Amino acid sequence: MVEFAATGSKIYFNGQIVPEREATVHVLSGAVKYGATVFEGICAYLGDEDRLTVFRLPEHLLRLQDSMRIMRFEHDWSVSHLSGVVTDVIKANEMHQDTHIRLSAYILSEGFLDATAPVALGCLAVGRHDKSLSDKAARAQVSSWHRIEDSSMPPRVKCSANY
Repeated sequence: MVEFAATGSKIYFNGQIVPEREATVHVLSGAVKYGATVFEGICAYLGDEDRLTVFRLPEHLLRLQDSMRIMRFEHDWSVSHLSGVVTDVIKANEMHQDTHIRLSAYILSEGFLDATAPVALGCLAVGRHDKSLSDKAARAQVSSWHRIEDSSMPPRVKCSANY
């Protein structure tokens, strides 16, 4: 059995804030078997008066809703509800630093590829590491790979299967 180091984080999982160890998904769920998961990676920055400002939260939440719609996930989460989840997770973890937020919706059932429900919602907030490249050289090049066709695997959907 592989053990993962606990960070002590609190995670929004399926309707409540729980310790990270309690946020589990079955190995035969659609999320695991087929990558039936959509997500948004959201940044929050520490500003004046020790307040976090979440960068473009409404845009991220609308894109998550679009991804769920395209994947035909059955849900009734409004932008307001999703925003509240993000806020609750930040508060539960007492974040006082630049933060990375991972908001995910995924198929919980052990059904087949066409499963559209039940959909669970998960949200994690962790402190960001300093990834400054100011003292390191960076290399880049233009890839010869072609982007996948929207008609086969829409790259505009932020789903695990596309990554």
